[in-house]
Amino acid sequence: MKLPNGNKAVVAIEKLEGYCLNPYHDKGKHKARVFMRALGIGPEHASILKQALLHHAMNSEAIEINSNQFGKHYLVDFLWEHDGKKAELRSKWTVRNGEDFPRLGSCYVKRRIKD
Repeated sequence: MKLPNGNKAVVAIEKLEGYCLNPYHDKGKHKARVFMRALGIGPEHASILKQALLHHAMNSEAIEINSNQFGKHYLVDFLWEHDGKKAELRSKWTVRNGEDFPRLGSCYVKRRIKD
């Protein structure tokens, strides 16, 4: 299945710069270190990561993982290459109750792909 209304997906650049790619964030620093090791990207690369996430929100397969009082939650995994390095990324999305578009909750490197 595709992510519902993936063409309307929302990715807050602040979530990428300030959390997922921020090596100084209390909780996000571990993700950030793996992004740097696996793909060589940091906060300054947030806009290209955002574009990749939006592309895959529209075009990649999604799995609904659960539904709760906040809405429905989905996973979208995809392969991404940056500067000659490859990794499988996992993105988590929520379609909130009363909304018809997915919002990025988190993303991280699921596994590094070595040539």
